[in-house]
This record gives sequence, structure tokens and C-alpha cells, in this order.
Amino acid sequence: MRVYRETIQKIHHISDEMLNFCKASEWDKMLIAEKDRQALLNTLADNQATEFDEVSEKLLQEIISINAEIENMSRQEMNECQQQYNDIQNNKNAISAYSSL
Repeated sequence: MRVYRETIQKIHHISDEMLNFCKASEWDKMLIAEKDRQALLNTLADNQATEFDEVSEKLLQEIISINAEIENMSRQEMNECQQQYNDIQNNKNAISAYSSL
């Protein structure tokens, strides 16, 4: 179980970093950290870890909470990017329409 706790602590640390990257709008760094975190999560899954000590369970709950925050922030950023894209497309269409006059 000690190995699991160390892995979970690393996952928790990376999750915190990811959240901070989101807050700083450093999306490239967040994606790189997410790949590192996913590799550690895969390690837990590969080992079929199902039983954890109290500390690990608490950390896992915090990771779930952090992940929900990351998902919300990412969704907001995606919506903003979509809106910016739509605005650019509308401007492009307007320029095209006026230039054909």
C-alpha cells in the first residue's frame, strides 16, 4: 500500500499543478502535466489497486475535487475559444461580403 500512497501523492501534486496552470491560463503546460498524471493513473489501474489506506483515500477525494475544478475551467476556456472563433468567422464573412461589393 505504501507504493500506492506514493503514486497517489504524485498524482495529487500534479493535479494541483494542473489547477494552477489552468488558473494562469497556461494550457500547454496543463496538457503536458495531464499526460504525466495519466501515466501515473494508468500505473494504479494496471496494478488493479482497489484498497487504499485512509490518507490515500483522502488524497483521492481531493484529486476528484481538483479534477472537477479543472474540468469546469477547461470547459469555460473551450467556450471562450469557440466564441472567439465564431467572432473571427463572422468578421471574415463580413469582410468577404464588403470586398465583393
